[in-house]
Amino acid sequence: LNTASTSAAGKYTCLSLASGLSSPQSDEVSISATVGKPVVTTSNADNTYEINGRALTLSCATTSGGDYVWRKDGSTVSTTKQDYVVPTTDETAAGAYTCKDTLGALSAESDQVTVTAEVLTPSISTSSSLPAVWAGGFSITLTCTSSSGSGTYTWTQGGLKLSDTTQ
Repeated sequence: LNTASTSAAGKYTCLSLASGLSSPQSDEVSISATVGKPVVTTSNADNTYEINGRALTLSCATTSGGDYVWRKDGSTVSTTKQDYVVPTTDETAAGAYTCKDTLGALSAESDQVTVTAEVLTPSISTSSSLPAVWAGGFSITLTCTSSSGSGTYTWTQGGLKLSDTTQ
């Protein structure tokens, strides 16, 4: 067999023919077809993605070159592509991912890879430079931003909660 495929599975024997005479039949050899277990690798070693930030790509390494099905928490999220890019729009993309490799009637599924979401630490900016000593008399605007996107920010002063705002 030069090219193995699922149709090559079966039982084989051979005969030798020489000068018009046939040998006894050889012993039987069985060939079975299987699909090797896929291995999932990730673009980020810590298996995290940042909300509205750094993406995470999952790659399914297989030996069969069959069809791919990506599952998250047991539900199909993508089919036919070897790579799957985890959506970074919100934390609901976090979960347990597997890749299933299917070749004809044969299939195998990878071990689970747990993907987590990460919210980046916000930063505070001011509308002007703060003087070393502030005696009052002028206003200053503090703005809280995060590359994780818009949302609600909680402001505290000295550890006490002040308010929830959108900046």
